[in-house]
Amino acid sequence: MKLNSNFILELLAFFIWIYTIILCIALSVIFFLIFSNILEIDIGSIKEMKIDITVAGEKFTNIQSLEKEKLLLILFYTGVRGILEIVMFVNVIKILNRIKINQFFSFEIYAMISKIAKLALAIGLISLIVNFLSQLISRNFSISFDINGSFQFFLFSGIVYIISQVYKKALDLQLENDLTI
Repeated sequence: MKLNSNFILELLAFFIWIYTIILCIALSVIFFLIFSNILEIDIGSIKEMKIDITVAGEKFTNIQSLEKEKLLLILFYTGVRGILEIVMFVNVIKILNRIKINQFFSFEIYAMISKIAKLALAIGLISLIVNFLSQLISRNFSISFDINGSFQFFLFSGIVYIISQVYKKALDLQLENDLTI
């Protein structure tokens, strides 16, 4: 059982590392686009690339052709969300690397789980604000109750927060148990 659990933890860490590396590459392209637009540097090869970004359920195709203000808003939002996701994934990787099957409960892991819940809540709030701003700019207000975008992060944040509180209670019980003779 222990071998199987360790294999699963290592496999999860591997796939999260791959996603984090891909996200870092995408963010470097996004930040390059931000700085080239702010400094008004004309780079021919970047203008030939077709970059699609989905923001607030709306897919923007070939974002380089958008107006400068809208392009910078979309790129800035994508960059901030990407940084928060990277920090969240790095914390998940740290947790996966620190979990020991025989010594599972520690305050350090509780703090990381709690931090992941807070990061997911921040991503959800930013997504909600950008969704509202996008609807405000496009003058297309709609209320939908689908489980996409910011609502996913609110749901994830709530679940991870509950898990962190259960984990904290288990940690308290383990510390209490360790103190008894």
